[in-house]
Amino acid sequence: MTLYTKPSCSLCTKAKVLLLQAKLKFTEINVLEDADLMERYQFEIPVLIGDDGRELMKGAFSAGRIASLVARG
Repeated sequence: MTLYTKPSCSLCTKAKVLLLQAKLKFTEINVLEDADLMERYQFEIPVLIGDDGRELMKGAFSAGRIASLVARG
């Protein structure tokens, strides 16, 4: 999975903590380092993209939403 974030983003920090607590593996990408990603996600981060390219979550993550993701496999 890929987690799109940016520095000084409290929602991004919370998303990372929740994903780590759920023991989910992800690659973090800072959208500020890529103009195309910044344009696409600047108002929607954090955004979690599955290995298949599907958007799994964006905005405010919650433990419940993460648990649903884990249950789906």
